Amino acid sequence: MKAKILLPLVLGLPVSALADDLFISEYIEGSSNNKAIEIYNPTDTAIDLTGYRLEIYSNGGTSAGTTIALSGMLASGDVYVVADNDADSAILAVTDQTSTSSFYNGDDAILLVNGTAVVDSFGQLGVDPGSYWESNGVRTQNRTLVRKASVTAGDIVPDDAFDVSLQWEQYSEDYFANLGAHNSDGDTGGGDDDEDLTDVCTNCPDLDKVADAATFDPVSYYAPVQTEIDANSPVEFIKMALNTVISADHTVLTYSEVWTALTETDEDPANSDNVVLFYSGISLPKTSNQSGVNNDDFWNREHVWPNSHGFSSDSYEGYTDIHHLRPEDVTVNGSRGNLDFDYSDSPLAEAPENRIDGDSFEPRDAVKGDVARMMLYMDVRYEGSGSDSTPDLVLVNRTTGPGEAALGQLCTLIAWHNADPVDASEAQRADTIYEYQGNRNPFVDHPEWVELLYPADSCDDEPTDPEEPPVDPEDPPVGGASPLILSGVIDADLSGGLPKAVEVFVTRDIADLSVCGIGFANNGGGTDGQEYTFPADSALAGERIIVASETSQFGAFFDSTPDYNSGSVSINGDDAIELFCDGEVVDVFGDPDVNGDYEAWDYTDSWAYRKSNTAASTSFNVNDWILPGRSALDGESTNATATTPYPYKSFTAVQPELFFSEYTEGSGFNKALEIVNLGSQSVDLSAHSYVISVYSNGGNSPSFSVTLSGSIAPGDVFVVSHPDADAPLPEVSDQEASLNFNGDDAVVFFKDGEVIDAIGQVGVDPGSEWGTGDTSTKDNTLRRLLSVTTGDTNADDTFDPSLEWQGFANNTLDHFGIYGNGDPGDPGEPGEEFGACYDSATYISAVQGNADTSPLSGQTVIVEGVVTAVFPDLGGFFMQEEDADHDADPQTSEGLFVELADLPSGLQASDVVRVQGSVEEQYGRTILSTVTESAICGTGAVTATVISLPQDSIDGFEAVENMLVVNDTSWDISDTYSFIRYGEILVSNGRLYNPTQLFDAGSQDAVDYAEFNARNQLIIDDNRDGSDNAAPLLSIGDVGPYNPLRSGDSVTRVEGIMDYGYSAYRIRPVTDVTVVNTNVRNDAPVIADGNLRVASFNVLNLFNGNGDGSGFPTSRGADSFSEYERQLAKIVNAIVAIDADVLGLMEIENDGYASTSAIAQLVAAINAQMGAGTYEYISVGNGIGTDEIAVGIIYKPAVVTPEGAPELLTSANSIVDTDGPLFDDSRNRPSLAQAFVHSETRQTIVVDVNHLKSKGSSCGSGDDDTSTGQGNCNLTRTRAAQALVVWLNDTFPDMPFTVLGDLNSYGMEDPIQALTEAGLTDTARTILGDTAYSYTFDGLVGSLDYQLVNAAMGEWLVDATEWHINADELSILDYNEEYKTADFLNELVFRASDHDPVVATYQLDMAPLPGDMDGDFDVDMLDIRAFQMAIVRRQPLGSEYDFNNDGRVNMRDLVAMRALCTRRGCRP
Repeated sequence: MKAKILLPLVLGLPVSALADDLFISEYIEGSSNNKAIEIYNPTDTAIDLTGYRLEIYSNGGTSAGTTIALSGMLASGDVYVVADNDADSAILAVTDQTSTSSFYNGDDAILLVNGTAVVDSFGQLGVDPGSYWESNGVRTQNRTLVRKASVTAGDIVPDDAFDVSLQWEQYSEDYFANLGAHNSDGDTGGGDDDEDLTDVCTNCPDLDKVADAATFDPVSYYAPVQTEIDANSPVEFIKMALNTVISADHTVLTYSEVWTALTETDEDPANSDNVVLFYSGISLPKTSNQSGVNNDDFWNREHVWPNSHGFSSDSYEGYTDIHHLRPEDVTVNGSRGNLDFDYSDSPLAEAPENRIDGDSFEPRDAVKGDVARMMLYMDVRYEGSGSDSTPDLVLVNRTTGPGEAALGQLCTLIAWHNADPVDASEAQRADTIYEYQGNRNPFVDHPEWVELLYPADSCDDEPTDPEEPPVDPEDPPVGGASPLILSGVIDADLSGGLPKAVEVFVTRDIADLSVCGIGFANNGGGTDGQEYTFPADSALAGERIIVASETSQFGAFFDSTPDYNSGSVSINGDDAIELFCDGEVVDVFGDPDVNGDYEAWDYTDSWAYRKSNTAASTSFNVNDWILPGRSALDGESTNATATTPYPYKSFTAVQPELFFSEYTEGSGFNKALEIVNLGSQSVDLSAHSYVISVYSNGGNSPSFSVTLSGSIAPGDVFVVSHPDADAPLPEVSDQEASLNFNGDDAVVFFKDGEVIDAIGQVGVDPGSEWGTGDTSTKDNTLRRLLSVTTGDTNADDTFDPSLEWQGFANNTLDHFGIYGNGDPGDPGEPGEEFGACYDSATYISAVQGNADTSPLSGQTVIVEGVVTAVFPDLGGFFMQEEDADHDADPQTSEGLFVELADLPSGLQASDVVRVQGSVEEQYGRTILSTVTESAICGTGAVTATVISLPQDSIDGFEAVENMLVVNDTSWDISDTYSFIRYGEILVSNGRLYNPTQLFDAGSQDAVDYAEFNARNQLIIDDNRDGSDNAAPLLSIGDVGPYNPLRSGDSVTRVEGIMDYGYSAYRIRPVTDVTVVNTNVRNDAPVIADGNLRVASFNVLNLFNGNGDGSGFPTSRGADSFSEYERQLAKIVNAIVAIDADVLGLMEIENDGYASTSAIAQLVAAINAQMGAGTYEYISVGNGIGTDEIAVGIIYKPAVVTPEGAPELLTSANSIVDTDGPLFDDSRNRPSLAQAFVHSETRQTIVVDVNHLKSKGSSCGSGDDDTSTGQGNCNLTRTRAAQALVVWLNDTFPDMPFTVLGDLNSYGMEDPIQALTEAGLTDTARTILGDTAYSYTFDGLVGSLDYQLVNAAMGEWLVDATEWHINADELSILDYNEEYKTADFLNELVFRASDHDPVVATYQLDMAPLPGDMDGDFDVDMLDIRAFQMAIVRRQPLGSEYDFNNDGRVNMRDLVAMRALCTRRGCRP
């Protein structure tokens, strides 16, 4: 027997039984009790299950902890499902057998046994894997696993190694769609005609077709688009129609299925076993895909639209959209990275038909049109709308950066589309994609639509209105080579996952390391900026520095001590690392916007090390790194004994070649050349033949040469000058030589006979000089731009000094011996003569002009004015024309921002300055950049311009751009969303309301009010652009839980600079902003009393894990038990303060009503404060619906008593029309209603709690309101409201009722109109007026939460309020622990949720009392006598006096009446 199973064990494959017995076909290990096993019969006969059983072995045990005996018959090709008795109803609906026995977790083995024979196994018997088995990203915990169709028999050796990825397809937690049926290649009948693609490539699942390209009808498919085109509709309407068409039937693939799909879409027509690589154009075997292997020669899935530009994980549709996914060599894929598409400088070494440079990638000519049409597809397909989670992707005509949902360059792509038309292979690929994904690329089917949708003038369009403040794109640093470079990262496997460390290499001597630091981008969440700063130590070139998270475990593992340690270095192997110097990113490992799990650069329990002689780069190139793969350090106790040890401090940096950094061809003997060494090692000039040769008058042979000697230190320069040159050249010269060149002579620098740099062009006589003006080779000094880091190695090509050199006047010699002046980038050409202070200058008003852009853009000007603010964090200062020099045009601004990183020493507000620079339009504002000269002339003053809100027009502040301004009256704070992260507050003149809160949706009033809102807002900034470094200038001091800043507070005075950035106008304060807390907090609702208090409260995903302190993080709520405890405390404190007799809950975990349920533990916590039995909750049997969250009711039994069972409105009992049930419980949570008897008055009332469908995701065309502001799923909510009123009136006829809850609709939207038109009244609006609100979004307030009443209930209304403890508060005050310091953690009621509670009080009348003849609210002997007298006197009495229910009213009713007495013995 052993011999028979040896080969499969060696190969690492499970040993299978013959296909003549049952096997496990599906495994569900979901949340809570969602556990199920599906068993499949692959044979052609039915099987009697008698004798079959499931055995569960926990935590590596070898004795079964649970045994479940099976019974019944299992038909051929059918399945048998065994599930936990408390599993989700969707599981139980297809379950054949339930069990109350303990089920399994992700680390437990499962055997299917018949008698004594194992017929299948899952996991590895006798092995505890930790929390789960995992392979190639497929794991056994919190997942649904479906057996691959290629598997036709079970694994009969339960103790062999278990590789879960070999036989199982992975689905997300609580995915039940496949349960109850199984597809197998061994099926004896049925099935589709698709080719079996299982294992067509490594670890590739089968993939079924969803459409047939042969029957595709383009006319009908694109008919809605053609209708818009024929109607001459605006481009936006056509794009909207096109988006709808190509989104409708899009089947979203898994990322594993993408492997399979690419083997079909990109199959080599000359070899069906291969795929053609997109950029390289070479053919590779389909099986040579990099799945579970780390081979740079294999192919990978290239996101042509980089996933870091809008969709960082496979939870986004765009991540797996095969329209833009192509196979490509791992190396080429890594080189392309996330660069924009544009014409690029240098051939790509691995695939030279493609080109690349620092900010762009240019594909080979044969696929340029393909790239363009794929990118245009992505731009139209993803609009951030409908049900898509992918944001709006936008093609722009500029360079973009990672994290932006944008890509460039649009104009280049349009040109490529025109130059490379659709060919047969691209059309065939489009058809294949259609068959597997179900949608089309319209620009392949209709290439003529590119010109229609992207006319020539659209290249310059930019996206507007980002959902959150983006970071303005910045030019990359362009100074000399970085002084530091990332050389290694470590995530080892000692206790606690230690040591963790980052290694850097010093490329040149640095006097102060504190100008540099490290940032850690965790879990693909994007950059967090610099989080660790080096101490102010010096370091020498060639040193290697390690920063670890601690020292003890590091020392144990490496037998060494780290150079520095900091807790901030608590990295994991999926985290990217950024290296900063002078505030700029200079090097990066990994992609900050991508979670590194199972990416090529994943170093979990492992390490990564830079290959020697590779250079720092702000664009990560995986090919520059040695990557042993995940788990290389698993189980390793020391580096010295590790199988794959970390190459500790072994990196050597690339030594760049020397090159010319300065040149002077001055008068007389003023001839000199300067050479710079940007490397990390000293260069011995004698070790090689370094020669400078001069080629005179177009000659091809040198007229003379100079051989260099000596050495050049790292970062230093070497000056060669004529011995008779003027000072200061003799003082800084390292070698003297009889240099004798003129402006028309080429100067060439050789190393061992090879050209390493050149000035001029050998063999060409330019006349007298190359270049013009100061930037020429005659009678001038040329200084190499700091952006240039290598020499010109082609001495025969055309020479234009303006491309790499800055020119200075004759005999400018003061900079020789110095490399760099701290000004990054091209300083531009010198402008006019600078002159002296108070000489004539260009007026700032002339620079600004009276339009949106400067009429002098691109020109060099000299301006003079008063400094109004100096902002080092913004890289410059603001200046303003003196009052006397203002022009007469009110539309021209008198202010200007001067971009200057190296500010003059002592510069401060009120200085008069004279500045020369270039006028530039930068992201919507006019600035002065590339400053070449500046001078402080004296002091002065300017007067602040008074401004008001609302503006007269949307761009009204353009006229005061960059000027000192002050408000004219107090403003309200309307939004604090960006306050903590960005230091911004949004102010307005009065609160801003959602238009559909006040006006009918779609009405002109609503449209006008939206336009008014746009004019009535302004940002007050903190003068520090970027996130997580906010420093607001507020008079109230540091904001926190006990010193709040609330929406609705007032800004009484703000004086500052009117700036424009991030697509909005903003004031940058020059003094503290005066804030007054006018929106005062209330510790409890302010409301008049009645004898009944009813409230509703959205508790924002109150999830309690497993109810025993475990089960965290939860799927929607708290990430840890400590977060849950804080969330619970905040909510309990709020409910105690509300003190309602009946309280409706929304967004509470839908986990039943046992003692471990969320609602039970909430009530227990309330009662712990208020006293045992104060509150009870309504239990609804098996729960409410299938959503993760539900509504609920808690109540005070001392005040009300439930009458009858609770009632639910679902799709099953809703009224219906031709479109089906009006109440759709697949979108709305079921409505919960409960009748209560009020103990004091004996009145019966009904409380109905609701949570209607949100606006957050699409319900499809015809349901979503995309035109009037009511948002997604408006029809779903409206139909639900209509059904709700009918159901309540039918279920509780003639009874007073109130409708509570989060209706996800503002006050004048259709759902609320439907309720009010049916006779319900909004209590809050009745008491508080139209401006009631319970929620804020984008600075707009309105009501989403309601307490509506019918006429009977409304008669008792006393008061109503919305307790503003949430909507107006900073979100950082919530229960979460992420991104905040400990002083923000609190248990206050404020920001317990994001919706405000709605509270109403009622004064219920006493209910009529049967037998109370005299109306004194009791039944006693006086009433009995009155009844007798009425009988005797034959007074008319109604049936309500038929106390014995015999159909008559007579003396026989007296006995029954006595039983109604409310006093003992019926005494009066």
